[in-house]
Amino acid sequence: MKDNYLKIIRKLKLFKYRNSPIYNKHFLKDYFLSRKLLLKKKISLKEQIIINGDQTYNLLIKIEKRKINQKDKNYLISLYKKFEINIKLKKRYNSLGKKESNIETSFLSYLVLARLLYKNKLLNNLKFLNFLLKVLDLISLKKKVSLDFKNYNLLDQIVNLEKKLVKNYVK
Repeated sequence: MKDNYLKIIRKLKLFKYRNSPIYNKHFLKDYFLSRKLLLKKKISLKEQIIINGDQTYNLLIKIEKRKINQKDKNYLISLYKKFEINIKLKKRYNSLGKKESNIETSFLSYLVLARLLYKNKLLNNLKFLNFLLKVLDLISLKKKVSLDFKNYNLLDQIVNLEKKLVKNYVK
């Protein structure tokens, strides 16, 4: 099976998804096929994934474990805005939100950020759908993705949530 959706997305990502209407009538069918392939073929399951030196990921995990306050909400929104502008997040940011590292954060950071944004209803549905589409496209474009079982379930939940939101808007 050929993944035509990813071919189109590679081109769109170069322009950060700006001014990119799609007129192909098979695009939606290709999209659903691509998401199915993402869950089946690209993932290799491991016992445990250890992420060292990724401040962004570690901070998101800390926020997830505690009760969220206004400062945490502002941090999540600032990460969302950084992602929307740059289509990637960095491993380290200082207290003012300036990047301290040029290395991209783990893709698990994007999944945890998506769960936190959804759980705390920090975005409306359309903005959240746009965010999810970009995050899952980013993961789909990776050559190989290694996950442990817990994070695989998170990816599965996010893909299903995205499909549900897409179907809601496609009606």
